[in-house]
Amino acid sequence: PEQRPEVALVPMQPRHELERTWLRSLVGGVEGLDALTKDPLPDEPLDVSGVPADLRDRVTAIAARLDGVAMSLLGVEGRTACRRLLGRAVAAEPALLRGSDRDDIAAGAVVHAVAMANDLLGPGRAITSTALWTHMGLKSSPHDRARRFAHAVAGPAGVDLALGYRRVAHVWRL
Repeated sequence: PEQRPEVALVPMQPRHELERTWLRSLVGGVEGLDALTKDPLPDEPLDVSGVPADLRDRVTAIAARLDGVAMSLLGVEGRTACRRLLGRAVAAEPALLRGSDRDDIAAGAVVHAVAMANDLLGPGRAITSTALWTHMGLKSSPHDRARRFAHAVAGPAGVDLALGYRRVAHVWRL
């Protein structure tokens, strides 16, 4: 008779370690997890200091479009997260706004990215995609544009493949 290979039994990680590993993946690593606090994000104005001068007015106009929706769907923290993402993404990748893309789609993409990154958007979540589109006056999901905004701040190497977003605590956390 053929001998079967011996199977090595590897002990399972304790549940709390599995959860910590999962949390680290959500916030971008050990440093991101260590930086998290229970304090809510403050109410911050839009920071366009890193945005190229020729795009600052447009970024400000997009922020004005998303502010009301972000407040009604995500609250003050969500609005701050949206403002941070918009300013930092365009500063990192100005091509996001150069071209023919409409400002309403860019605004919807930012709100979509923040809601998705915080697990608030989708079936069985606090916000449905349809509710977001309706609030933003869009005809379809800005998911692809949202991914581009997320990649601009997180980089494709740091993106969680399951959702397409890397949760960066200082940008995304609500």
